[in-house]
Amino acid sequence: LCGTPLCEPVPAAAADAFSKIRTDAGPCAASLEDRLSTGSDSMRAISGEEIALMLKWHDPTDTSWDLIADYPEQHMTLHRHKNRSLFSGSFFGRMSARLPDVDPEFVAHSVLNFENRADWDHQ
Repeated sequence: LCGTPLCEPVPAAAADAFSKIRTDAGPCAASLEDRLSTGSDSMRAISGEEIALMLKWHDPTDTSWDLIADYPEQHMTLHRHKNRSLFSGSFFGRMSARLPDVDPEFVAHSVLNFENRADWDHQ
């Protein structure tokens, strides 16, 4: 592998940025929603437990979400978190959609390619 980009030294700017990422457990008393809303976890690595908590937000039995739109023909739903004080009152929601004829790679590219997304996502 030597001679490939994997073996090249990490540029100083990137090394400096990575050195600022915290790996502590974060404040245990606050909910994940509160910690994200206040920004208290900025520059801290996400733990496996926190990923599990985020996945729990999509649990259909979770009662902390209000259904605000349902489009059964398009297999889409939109929910807003009941706690309207999170993120200084900005919209904090979740959307579900079933796209049977769309490749997962296309969806991931559309959502995660921020340069391309800026051309069509004008919120």
